[in-house]
Amino acid sequence: MHYTYILYSAILTKYYVGHTSDLKEREARHNRGGIKFTSKGRPWLLVLTEKVETKEQAQKCELEIKIENK
Repeated sequence: MHYTYILYSAILTKYYVGHTSDLKEREARHNRGGIKFTSKGRPWLLVLTEKVETKEQAQKCELEIKIENK
């Protein structure tokens, strides 16, 4: 299983969209500051997830969300 997810930072008032095969670990890395791009927005709140079968589907979903919200 793979996931597309959306995080929200109240500090930055911004959303972050990503994909992963391990949702709990990825969310934890964002909130530990282990990902440079999101380290200043901690804490991040998981606001949406979509479960799909393949990495390619998760990447496609992530890209669609990003394109729709430009």
